[in-house]
Amino acid sequence: MASAWEDIRHPQWHLTTPSHFMIDCWGAVFHKDWYHMFVDVNPECGEPGERSIFWHVRSKDLLHWEHLPIPMMPDSQELRTNDGWIGFDGNNDPVLLYTSVPKPPENRRTHRAAIGDQDFLHFERVPGEPFMTLENHGGPAFYGGWSDPYVFEVNGKKYLTISKCVEPGGDPLPVYEAADDSLQRWNYRGVLFEHNGEVVNFFPLGGKWVLIYSPYRAIEVFIGTLDAETLRFTPERHEILSYGYHSQSSPCDRGFYATCVYRQQNRTVLCGWISGFHASDLWDGCMGVPRELALSEDMRIIQKPITELLNLRDPDFSMEITADTRIPFQETADMELACVFRDDNGYLSLTVGEQFSLTLTGRKIICGKDEYPIGYPEIHARLLFDKVLCELFFGGSEALCGTESATCCFSYPGEDSKLSIQSEGVTFRLICHKIKAAPQTISELLKNKHIGV
Repeated sequence: MASAWEDIRHPQWHLTTPSHFMIDCWGAVFHKDWYHMFVDVNPECGEPGERSIFWHVRSKDLLHWEHLPIPMMPDSQELRTNDGWIGFDGNNDPVLLYTSVPKPPENRRTHRAAIGDQDFLHFERVPGEPFMTLENHGGPAFYGGWSDPYVFEVNGKKYLTISKCVEPGGDPLPVYEAADDSLQRWNYRGVLFEHNGEVVNFFPLGGKWVLIYSPYRAIEVFIGTLDAETLRFTPERHEILSYGYHSQSSPCDRGFYATCVYRQQNRTVLCGWISGFHASDLWDGCMGVPRELALSEDMRIIQKPITELLNLRDPDFSMEITADTRIPFQETADMELACVFRDDNGYLSLTVGEQFSLTLTGRKIICGKDEYPIGYPEIHARLLFDKVLCELFFGGSEALCGTESATCCFSYPGEDSKLSIQSEGVTFRLICHKIKAAPQTISELLKNKHIGV
Protein backbone atom coordinates (compact mmCIF):
# COMPACT_ATOMS: atom_id res chain seq x y z
CA MET A 1 0.00 0.00 0.00
CA ALA A 2 2.90 2.38 0.68
CA SER A 3 4.32 2.20 -2.84
CA ALA A 4 2.19 5.04 -4.21
CA TRP A 5 3.02 7.33 -1.27
CA GLU A 6 6.72 6.67 -1.87
CA ASP A 7 6.53 7.92 -5.47
CA ILE A 8 8.73 11.03 -5.70
CA ARG A 9 5.92 12.82 -7.58
CA HIS A 10 3.32 12.09 -4.92
CA PRO A 11 1.80 15.08 -3.01
CA GLN A 12 3.22 15.50 0.49
CA TRP A 13 0.48 17.39 2.31
CA HIS A 14 -2.68 16.76 0.26
CA LEU A 15 -5.07 13.93 1.10
CA THR A 16 -4.69 10.94 -1.21
CA THR A 17 -5.64 7.29 -0.97
CA PRO A 18 -2.75 4.83 -0.50
CA SER A 19 -3.00 3.66 -4.11
CA HIS A 20 -5.27 3.48 -7.17
CA PHE A 21 -7.61 6.16 -8.51
CA MET A 22 -9.17 8.52 -5.97
CA ILE A 23 -12.43 10.05 -7.16
CA ASP A 24 -15.10 12.31 -5.59
CA CYS A 25 -14.96 13.80 -2.07
CA TRP A 26 -18.26 13.59 -0.16
CA GLY A 27 -19.82 12.88 3.23
CA ALA A 28 -18.08 15.71 5.07
CA VAL A 29 -19.06 15.44 8.74
CA PHE A 30 -17.50 17.05 11.84
CA HIS A 31 -18.30 14.72 14.76
CA LYS A 32 -16.70 14.08 18.14
CA ASP A 33 -13.88 16.54 17.31
CA TRP A 34 -13.00 14.65 14.10
CA TYR A 35 -13.38 15.77 10.52
CA HIS A 36 -14.69 12.72 8.66
CA MET A 37 -14.43 12.49 4.88
CA PHE A 38 -15.51 9.83 2.41
CA VAL A 39 -14.09 9.47 -1.06
CA ASP A 40 -14.61 7.03 -3.92
CA VAL A 41 -11.77 4.75 -4.98
CA ASN A 42 -11.43 2.46 -7.97
CA PRO A 43 -9.62 -0.56 -6.47
CA GLU A 44 -8.87 -2.14 -9.85
CA CYS A 45 -6.76 0.41 -11.73
CA GLY A 46 -5.50 3.97 -11.98
CA GLU A 47 -8.55 5.26 -13.89
CA PRO A 48 -12.10 6.09 -12.71
CA GLY A 49 -13.47 2.92 -14.36
CA GLU A 50 -16.81 1.31 -13.69
CA ARG A 51 -15.97 0.02 -10.22
CA SER A 52 -15.66 2.09 -7.08
CA ILE A 53 -15.86 1.63 -3.32
CA PHE A 54 -16.28 3.98 -0.38
CA TRP A 55 -13.08 5.03 1.43
CA HIS A 56 -13.20 6.61 4.91
CA VAL A 57 -10.66 9.00 6.43
CA ARG A 58 -10.65 11.32 9.42
CA SER A 59 -8.51 14.21 10.66
CA LYS A 60 -8.18 16.61 13.58
CA ASP A 61 -6.95 19.49 11.40
CA LEU A 62 -7.99 18.70 7.79
CA LEU A 63 -4.32 18.13 6.92
CA HIS A 64 -3.11 15.02 8.78
CA TRP A 65 -5.44 12.17 7.76
CA GLU A 66 -5.97 8.71 9.21
CA HIS A 67 -7.22 6.02 6.81
CA LEU A 68 -9.95 3.81 8.28
CA PRO A 69 -11.63 0.54 7.25
CA ILE A 70 -14.00 0.51 4.28
CA PRO A 71 -17.39 1.26 5.89
CA MET A 72 -19.52 -0.69 3.40
CA MET A 73 -18.80 -2.69 0.25
CA PRO A 74 -21.06 -2.94 -2.82
CA ASP A 75 -23.49 -5.82 -2.45
CA SER A 76 -23.94 -8.69 -4.92
CA GLN A 77 -26.32 -6.69 -7.10
CA GLU A 78 -24.26 -3.49 -7.25
CA LEU A 79 -21.65 -2.59 -9.82
CA ARG A 80 -20.57 0.25 -7.58
CA THR A 81 -21.73 2.62 -4.86
CA ASN A 82 -21.93 6.29 -5.85
CA ASP A 83 -21.57 9.41 -3.71
CA GLY A 84 -24.07 10.24 -1.04
CA TRP A 85 -24.71 12.16 2.15
CA ILE A 86 -24.06 11.30 5.80
CA GLY A 87 -25.90 12.82 8.74
CA PHE A 88 -28.01 11.85 11.74
CA ASP A 89 -31.61 10.66 12.06
CA GLY A 90 -34.04 11.45 14.86
CA ASN A 91 -32.44 8.80 17.09
CA ASN A 92 -29.04 10.42 16.55
CA ASP A 93 -27.90 7.37 14.58
CA PRO A 94 -25.61 8.03 11.60
CA VAL A 95 -27.47 7.66 8.31
CA LEU A 96 -25.87 7.13 4.91
CA LEU A 97 -27.96 7.95 1.84
CA TYR A 98 -26.24 6.85 -1.37
CA THR A 99 -26.81 5.95 -5.01
CA SER A 100 -26.79 2.26 -5.88
CA VAL A 101 -25.50 1.56 -9.41
CA PRO A 102 -26.69 -1.90 -10.55
CA LYS A 103 -24.76 -4.46 -12.51
CA PRO A 104 -25.61 -4.71 -16.24
CA PRO A 105 -27.93 -5.23 -17.96
CA GLU A 106 -29.95 -3.21 -15.43
CA ASN A 107 -29.23 0.52 -15.75
CA ARG A 108 -31.82 2.19 -13.52
CA ARG A 109 -30.13 3.56 -10.42
CA THR A 110 -31.83 3.65 -7.05
CA HIS A 111 -31.11 5.43 -3.76
CA ARG A 112 -30.59 3.40 -0.61
CA ALA A 113 -30.13 4.03 3.11
CA ALA A 114 -27.73 2.48 5.61
CA ILE A 115 -27.35 2.93 9.39
CA GLY A 116 -23.89 3.26 10.94
CA ASP A 117 -22.11 3.26 14.28
CA GLN A 118 -21.14 6.50 16.01
CA ASP A 119 -17.62 6.45 14.54
CA PHE A 120 -18.84 5.76 10.96
CA LEU A 121 -16.66 2.65 10.87
CA HIS A 122 -19.40 0.34 9.62
CA PHE A 123 -22.76 0.81 7.91
CA GLU A 124 -25.54 -1.76 7.43
CA ARG A 125 -28.04 -1.31 4.62
CA VAL A 126 -31.64 -0.84 5.66
CA PRO A 127 -33.36 -4.07 4.56
CA GLY A 128 -36.09 -4.04 1.96
CA GLU A 129 -36.63 -1.83 -1.05
CA PRO A 130 -34.52 1.31 -1.78
CA PHE A 131 -35.94 4.45 -0.21
CA MET A 132 -36.21 6.11 -3.62
CA THR A 133 -36.64 4.74 -7.14
CA LEU A 134 -37.65 6.14 -10.50
CA GLU A 135 -41.07 4.60 -9.93
CA ASN A 136 -41.80 5.88 -6.41
CA HIS A 137 -40.09 9.26 -6.11
CA GLY A 138 -43.25 11.19 -6.97
CA GLY A 139 -41.71 13.61 -9.47
CA PRO A 140 -41.06 13.78 -13.23
CA ALA A 141 -40.05 10.74 -15.28
CA PHE A 142 -36.28 11.09 -14.92
CA TYR A 143 -33.84 8.99 -16.88
CA GLY A 144 -31.90 6.32 -15.00
CA GLY A 145 -28.60 8.15 -14.40
CA TRP A 146 -29.60 10.28 -11.38
CA SER A 147 -27.09 10.23 -8.54
CA ASP A 148 -25.52 11.79 -5.43
CA PRO A 149 -28.30 12.55 -2.89
CA TYR A 150 -27.64 15.65 -0.77
CA VAL A 151 -29.56 16.85 2.30
CA PHE A 152 -29.94 20.44 3.52
CA GLU A 153 -32.00 22.05 6.27
CA VAL A 154 -34.36 25.05 6.26
CA ASN A 155 -36.18 26.24 9.40
CA GLY A 156 -35.66 22.90 11.13
CA LYS A 157 -36.95 20.82 8.21
CA LYS A 158 -34.75 18.54 6.14
CA TYR A 159 -34.83 18.47 2.37
CA LEU A 160 -33.08 16.29 -0.20
CA THR A 161 -31.95 16.98 -3.73
CA ILE A 162 -30.40 14.67 -6.33
CA SER A 163 -27.82 15.37 -9.04
CA LYS A 164 -27.88 14.51 -12.73
CA CYS A 165 -31.68 14.36 -13.02
CA VAL A 166 -32.59 14.53 -16.70
CA GLU A 167 -36.05 14.43 -18.26
CA PRO A 168 -37.18 14.99 -21.87
CA GLY A 169 -37.79 18.68 -21.13
CA GLY A 170 -34.51 19.54 -19.39
CA ASP A 171 -32.34 18.84 -16.39
CA PRO A 172 -34.16 20.19 -13.29
CA LEU A 173 -32.81 19.96 -9.76
CA PRO A 174 -35.62 18.33 -7.74
CA VAL A 175 -36.32 18.82 -4.04
CA TYR A 176 -37.95 16.40 -1.57
CA GLU A 177 -39.07 16.94 2.02
CA ALA A 178 -38.40 14.38 4.76
CA ALA A 179 -41.65 12.67 5.76
CA ASP A 180 -40.24 11.82 9.21
CA ASP A 181 -37.00 11.93 11.14
CA SER A 182 -35.88 8.48 9.94
CA LEU A 183 -34.74 10.23 6.73
CA GLN A 184 -35.85 7.16 4.80
CA ARG A 185 -39.15 8.51 3.41
CA TRP A 186 -39.28 11.62 1.23
CA ASN A 187 -42.07 13.55 -0.48
CA TYR A 188 -41.52 15.33 -3.79
CA ARG A 189 -41.93 19.13 -3.46
CA GLY A 190 -41.01 20.39 -6.91
CA VAL A 191 -38.03 21.93 -8.65
CA LEU A 192 -35.39 23.75 -6.59
CA PHE A 193 -33.55 25.08 -9.66
CA GLU A 194 -33.86 24.68 -13.42
CA HIS A 195 -30.45 23.11 -14.03
CA ASN A 196 -28.05 20.76 -12.30
CA GLY A 197 -24.82 18.79 -12.71
CA GLU A 198 -22.86 16.26 -10.71
CA VAL A 199 -22.39 16.34 -6.93
CA VAL A 200 -24.67 19.20 -5.86
CA ASN A 201 -23.91 21.22 -2.70
CA PHE A 202 -26.52 23.68 -1.39
CA PHE A 203 -25.97 25.72 1.79
CA PRO A 204 -26.41 29.18 3.37
CA LEU A 205 -23.48 31.62 3.45
CA GLY A 206 -23.36 35.28 4.42
CA GLY A 207 -27.14 35.74 4.31
CA LYS A 208 -27.52 34.11 0.88
CA TRP A 209 -27.80 30.55 -0.43
CA VAL A 210 -25.02 28.99 -2.45
CA LEU A 211 -25.48 26.26 -5.07
CA ILE A 212 -22.38 24.47 -6.38
CA TYR A 213 -22.29 21.70 -8.94
CA SER A 214 -19.88 20.04 -11.34
CA PRO A 215 -21.42 20.08 -14.86
CA TYR A 216 -18.88 18.06 -16.92
CA ARG A 217 -16.89 21.30 -17.32
CA ALA A 218 -15.37 23.84 -14.94
CA ILE A 219 -17.21 23.76 -11.62
CA GLU A 220 -19.92 26.44 -11.28
CA VAL A 221 -21.43 28.37 -8.39
CA PHE A 222 -24.70 30.30 -8.08
CA ILE A 223 -25.42 32.75 -5.25
CA GLY A 224 -28.98 33.84 -4.56
CA THR A 225 -32.07 33.49 -2.39
CA LEU A 226 -34.28 30.59 -1.34
CA ASP A 227 -38.03 30.88 -0.83
CA ALA A 228 -38.63 28.73 2.25
CA GLU A 229 -42.28 28.16 1.30
CA THR A 230 -42.04 27.29 -2.38
CA LEU A 231 -38.46 25.91 -2.10
CA ARG A 232 -37.44 27.77 -5.25
CA PHE A 233 -33.86 29.01 -5.52
CA THR A 234 -33.40 32.30 -7.39
CA PRO A 235 -29.79 33.01 -8.45
CA GLU A 236 -28.46 36.57 -8.34
CA ARG A 237 -24.91 35.77 -9.41
CA HIS A 238 -23.31 32.97 -11.42
CA GLU A 239 -19.58 32.35 -11.91
CA ILE A 240 -16.87 29.76 -12.34
CA LEU A 241 -15.73 28.48 -8.96
CA SER A 242 -12.38 27.10 -10.14
CA TYR A 243 -10.52 26.90 -13.45
CA GLY A 244 -8.47 23.96 -14.65
CA TYR A 245 -11.00 21.51 -16.14
CA HIS A 246 -9.80 19.77 -19.31
CA SER A 247 -11.52 16.42 -19.87
CA GLN A 248 -14.09 14.19 -18.19
CA SER A 249 -12.27 10.93 -18.88
CA SER A 250 -9.62 9.16 -20.97
CA PRO A 251 -7.59 10.77 -19.58
CA CYS A 252 -9.48 12.12 -16.59
CA ASP A 253 -8.42 15.74 -15.98
CA ARG A 254 -11.21 17.69 -14.29
CA GLY A 255 -9.19 20.11 -12.15
CA PHE A 256 -10.97 20.97 -8.88
CA TYR A 257 -14.26 19.06 -9.07
CA ALA A 258 -16.93 17.14 -7.11
CA THR A 259 -17.03 19.11 -3.86
CA CYS A 260 -18.42 18.73 -0.34
CA VAL A 261 -18.85 21.15 2.54
CA TYR A 262 -18.20 21.17 6.29
CA ARG A 263 -20.75 23.43 7.97
CA GLN A 264 -19.51 24.58 11.38
CA GLN A 265 -20.77 27.29 13.69
CA ASN A 266 -17.91 29.66 12.90
CA ARG A 267 -16.91 28.70 9.38
CA THR A 268 -17.80 26.90 6.15
CA VAL A 269 -15.07 24.75 4.58
CA LEU A 270 -15.18 23.50 1.00
CA CYS A 271 -13.28 20.39 -0.09
CA GLY A 272 -12.99 18.89 -3.55
CA TRP A 273 -11.25 16.33 -5.71
CA ILE A 274 -8.36 17.16 -8.08
CA SER A 275 -7.44 14.86 -10.98
CA GLY A 276 -5.12 15.08 -13.95
CA PHE A 277 -1.79 13.92 -12.51
CA HIS A 278 -1.14 10.96 -14.87
CA ALA A 279 2.12 10.54 -12.99
CA SER A 280 1.93 6.84 -12.26
CA ASP A 281 -0.11 3.68 -12.79
CA LEU A 282 -0.13 3.34 -9.01
CA TRP A 283 -2.16 6.42 -8.17
CA ASP A 284 -4.04 9.47 -9.42
CA GLY A 285 -6.18 12.06 -7.69
CA CYS A 286 -6.05 13.98 -4.42
CA MET A 287 -8.19 16.30 -2.35
CA GLY A 288 -7.47 19.96 -2.94
CA VAL A 289 -6.46 22.14 -0.02
CA PRO A 290 -9.60 22.71 2.11
CA ARG A 291 -10.93 26.23 1.54
CA GLU A 292 -12.66 28.54 4.00
CA LEU A 293 -15.54 30.30 2.25
CA ALA A 294 -16.83 33.84 2.66
CA LEU A 295 -19.09 36.12 0.64
CA SER A 296 -17.89 39.51 -0.58
CA GLU A 297 -20.06 42.64 -0.60
CA ASP A 298 -20.77 42.14 -4.30
CA MET A 299 -21.77 38.48 -3.71
CA ARG A 300 -18.60 36.80 -4.89
CA ILE A 301 -17.36 33.60 -3.27
CA ILE A 302 -13.98 34.11 -1.60
CA GLN A 303 -11.94 30.92 -1.19
CA LYS A 304 -8.99 30.97 1.18
CA PRO A 305 -6.83 27.99 2.17
CA ILE A 306 -7.70 26.95 5.73
CA THR A 307 -5.81 28.78 8.46
CA GLU A 308 -4.43 25.44 9.72
CA LEU A 309 -2.14 25.40 6.68
CA LEU A 310 -0.02 28.09 8.31
CA ASN A 311 1.02 25.47 10.88
CA LEU A 312 2.76 23.52 8.10
CA ARG A 313 5.05 26.40 7.16
CA ASP A 314 8.67 25.67 7.99
CA PRO A 315 9.66 28.36 10.55
CA ASP A 316 13.27 28.14 9.36
CA PHE A 317 12.50 28.90 5.71
CA SER A 318 11.04 32.12 4.35
CA MET A 319 12.46 33.90 1.31
CA GLU A 320 11.58 37.06 -0.58
CA ILE A 321 12.11 36.51 -4.30
CA THR A 322 13.17 39.38 -6.54
CA ALA A 323 12.89 39.95 -10.29
CA ASP A 324 15.06 38.32 -12.93
CA THR A 325 16.36 35.61 -10.65
CA ARG A 326 16.64 31.83 -10.49
CA ILE A 327 16.43 29.91 -7.23
CA PRO A 328 16.01 26.21 -6.36
CA PHE A 329 12.38 25.22 -6.83
CA GLN A 330 10.72 24.44 -3.51
CA GLU A 331 8.58 21.40 -4.34
CA THR A 332 6.28 22.06 -1.38
CA ALA A 333 5.78 25.79 -1.06
CA ASP A 334 3.30 28.48 -0.06
CA MET A 335 3.92 31.68 -2.03
CA GLU A 336 2.34 35.06 -1.32
CA LEU A 337 2.32 37.47 -4.25
CA ALA A 338 1.26 41.08 -4.67
CA CYS A 339 1.90 42.89 -7.95
CA VAL A 340 0.85 46.20 -9.52
CA PHE A 341 0.99 46.63 -13.30
CA ARG A 342 2.48 49.98 -14.29
CA ASP A 343 1.31 49.77 -17.91
CA ASP A 344 -0.85 47.63 -20.21
CA ASN A 345 2.12 45.55 -21.33
CA GLY A 346 3.32 44.72 -17.83
CA TYR A 347 3.73 41.08 -16.89
CA LEU A 348 5.19 38.75 -14.30
CA SER A 349 6.28 35.25 -15.28
CA LEU A 350 7.21 32.26 -13.09
CA THR A 351 8.60 29.13 -14.73
CA VAL A 352 10.05 25.82 -13.58
CA GLY A 353 12.01 24.39 -16.50
CA GLU A 354 9.64 23.37 -19.28
CA GLN A 355 7.24 21.69 -16.87
CA PHE A 356 5.45 24.66 -15.28
CA SER A 357 4.75 28.24 -16.29
CA LEU A 358 2.55 31.00 -14.90
CA THR A 359 2.23 34.47 -16.42
CA LEU A 360 0.19 37.28 -14.91
CA THR A 361 -0.87 40.44 -16.73
CA GLY A 362 -3.51 43.06 -16.04
CA ARG A 363 -5.86 41.34 -18.50
CA LYS A 364 -5.35 37.61 -18.06
CA ILE A 365 -3.52 34.84 -16.25
CA ILE A 366 -1.84 32.14 -18.30
CA CYS A 367 -1.17 28.90 -16.43
CA GLY A 368 0.40 26.27 -18.66
CA LYS A 369 -1.78 26.16 -21.78
CA ASP A 370 -4.81 27.69 -20.05
CA GLU A 371 -5.82 31.36 -20.12
CA TYR A 372 -8.14 32.91 -17.55
CA PRO A 373 -9.59 36.34 -18.38
CA ILE A 374 -9.29 38.93 -15.60
CA GLY A 375 -9.27 42.70 -15.43
CA TYR A 376 -7.30 43.79 -12.40
CA PRO A 377 -4.76 46.65 -12.38
CA GLU A 378 -3.16 44.80 -9.48
CA ILE A 379 -3.22 41.15 -8.48
CA HIS A 380 -2.92 39.54 -5.09
CA ALA A 381 -2.30 35.81 -5.27
CA ARG A 382 -1.40 32.78 -3.25
CA LEU A 383 0.32 29.86 -4.94
CA LEU A 384 0.44 26.46 -3.26
CA PHE A 385 2.89 23.91 -4.68
CA ASP A 386 2.91 20.25 -3.69
CA LYS A 387 5.28 18.26 -5.92
CA VAL A 388 3.43 18.18 -9.30
CA LEU A 389 0.37 20.21 -8.26
CA CYS A 390 -0.18 23.96 -8.12
CA GLU A 391 -3.29 25.54 -6.62
CA LEU A 392 -3.71 29.22 -7.36
CA PHE A 393 -5.92 31.72 -5.51
CA PHE A 394 -6.06 35.30 -6.75
CA GLY A 395 -8.10 38.50 -6.83
CA GLY A 396 -7.93 42.26 -7.29
CA SER A 397 -6.98 43.10 -3.70
CA GLU A 398 -5.61 41.42 -0.60
CA ALA A 399 -9.11 41.16 0.89
CA LEU A 400 -10.49 39.65 -2.33
CA CYS A 401 -7.64 37.21 -2.92
CA GLY A 402 -9.51 33.98 -3.60
CA THR A 403 -12.41 35.29 -5.65
CA GLU A 404 -10.70 33.41 -8.50
CA SER A 405 -8.99 30.03 -8.27
CA ALA A 406 -7.37 27.48 -10.56
CA THR A 407 -5.49 24.19 -10.41
CA CYS A 408 -2.66 22.89 -12.56
CA CYS A 409 -1.01 19.46 -12.61
CA PHE A 410 2.38 19.30 -14.31
CA SER A 411 5.23 16.87 -14.96
CA TYR A 412 7.82 16.40 -12.26
CA PRO A 413 10.64 18.89 -12.98
CA GLY A 414 13.39 17.07 -11.04
CA GLU A 415 15.09 17.66 -7.71
CA ASP A 416 17.61 20.15 -9.13
CA SER A 417 15.06 22.30 -10.95
CA LYS A 418 15.08 26.08 -10.65
CA LEU A 419 12.27 28.61 -10.31
CA SER A 420 12.82 31.50 -12.72
CA ILE A 421 11.22 34.94 -12.31
CA GLN A 422 10.92 37.48 -15.12
CA SER A 423 9.00 40.72 -15.13
CA GLU A 424 8.48 43.96 -17.03
CA GLY A 425 6.30 46.97 -16.30
CA VAL A 426 5.24 45.61 -12.93
CA THR A 427 6.07 46.18 -9.28
CA PHE A 428 5.75 43.06 -7.18
CA ARG A 429 6.52 41.36 -3.88
CA LEU A 430 6.81 37.56 -3.76
CA ILE A 431 7.48 35.70 -0.52
CA CYS A 432 8.04 31.96 -0.50
CA HIS A 433 7.43 29.74 2.55
CA LYS A 434 8.37 26.09 2.59
CA ILE A 435 5.61 23.67 3.54
CA LYS A 436 6.37 20.65 5.70
CA ALA A 437 4.89 17.26 4.85
CA ALA A 438 1.66 16.17 6.56
CA PRO A 439 2.08 12.40 6.90
CA GLN A 440 -0.99 10.22 6.45
CA THR A 441 -1.45 7.19 8.65
CA ILE A 442 -3.08 3.80 8.22
CA SER A 443 -5.36 2.88 11.12
CA GLU A 444 -4.54 -0.40 12.86
CA LEU A 445 -8.18 -1.28 12.21
CA LEU A 446 -7.54 -1.00 8.48
CA LYS A 447 -4.21 -2.86 8.60
CA ASN A 448 -5.99 -5.81 10.17
CA LYS A 449 -8.53 -5.97 7.34
CA HIS A 450 -5.98 -7.13 4.73
CA ILE A 451 -8.03 -5.43 2.03
CA GLY A 452 -5.34 -5.43 -0.66
CA VAL A 453 -5.71 -1.89 -2.03
